[in-house]
Amino acid sequence: MTDSIRHFFNVAAKPGTYGNIAYVWLGFPLGIAYFVFLVTGSALSIGLSLLWIGLFIMLAFILSIRGLGDFERLLAKWLLREPIAPRPWPERSQKFRSWLWSIVKDPSTWKGGLFLLFKFPIGLACWVASIVTFAVSAALIAAPFVQEGKIYFDDRVLQDPTGGFFISAFGVLLLFATLHLHNAMGALWRFMGRQLLATPA
Repeated sequence: MTDSIRHFFNVAAKPGTYGNIAYVWLGFPLGIAYFVFLVTGSALSIGLSLLWIGLFIMLAFILSIRGLGDFERLLAKWLLREPIAPRPWPERSQKFRSWLWSIVKDPSTWKGGLFLLFKFPIGLACWVASIVTFAVSAALIAAPFVQEGKIYFDDRVLQDPTGGFFISAFGVLLLFATLHLHNAMGALWRFMGRQLLATPA
């Protein structure tokens, strides 16, 4: 029992907790950027594929997917503390066409693209969960100072007889639970990174 209580409160002392929070908060803007990039790049590559410029756009699009996958591996290493080894690029000693084809047929290129695509819906869901839980925790903690110990539910009012300090204490507990939630979301991203970004054995 004591170990469980210690584990619950020690989450605030773990540096990895704040890396998970940073990753979750970065996931939303990055997810939007990746989604726009993938949709726009795919549309231009397919729409202009019959023209020379379309081939150049397609080439740049594929190489960018590969590069963004490497960027996500770095983020996983820096913020999630998940050392995902980068997928080595093909040797440039071979002919350009063979070099490009080896990138196109490499499954890790497209698995990385799938990770970028998932970054938008999952990143959005994690970001919303983060905003809501932090906001509710902060509102409860501040109850004695801004709400005089009252919580409003539509036309009903919950009055705390301690002047809001009991509600505030519950908000502190909720804040620690929120930190555990962010660690769980970080674990989800680490799992996805291992499945989609890691170099196959």
